Amino acid sequence: MNTEQVLIVVAFLALLLMAQLLTRWLRGVPLLMRPTRQMQVQETLSLGPKERVHLVTLDDQRFLICSGRNGQPAIQPLAPSGGMAAPQPSSDPMVHA
Repeated sequence: MNTEQVLIVVAFLALLLMAQLLTRWLRGVPLLMRPTRQMQVQETLSLGPKERVHLVTLDDQRFLICSGRNGQPAIQPLAPSGGMAAPQPSSDPMVHA
């Protein structure tokens, strides 16, 4: 190997090291620069192979979302104390049948 090849290898390794250091440094930065999220999944519970219950917070409201085999999720708002809110009347005629 001549001197030019050694310098190219050293420069390449230095670039790799700088890229690694930069990615480690940037891992902490997005928390400061990222806009605050409005929706967060607080908890997920598996009820079976295809059934899940998710506790979701949207702004200051909490919702319980049940997803299952039928593909249509059921969404229940929760009261601020953590209990279930009063059910809202549905406009779907199939719900009252």
